[in-house]
Amino acid sequence: MSIPRAKSQTRRKQPAYALIKSALAKHIRAGDVPPGTVLSESAIATLFGSSRSPVRQAFEQLEHVGWCAGSTAAASSPASARSSHGASRSRRRCLD
Repeated sequence: MSIPRAKSQTRRKQPAYALIKSALAKHIRAGDVPPGTVLSESAIATLFGSSRSPVRQAFEQLEHVGWCAGSTAAASSPASARSSHGASRSRRRCLD
């Protein structure tokens, strides 16, 4: 017979995109992923053992706060990345 955990001990599982976003943000802040680095949805998905959908969501969250941009051209700032056209949705660049 198993004993259920008390509610205070039960941790709510985070969605995959939140875990991926947190990990990427941690590495960007630490300087492990320098500005201008191209991030590939498929490569990140393989690294995390997920589909590309949660990676895409993580990229969108990071793009929203100015940490990366959906552009194949190098961006010198979050503002210039947001205004660029011809964005590739499967690759993102880290911003400085």
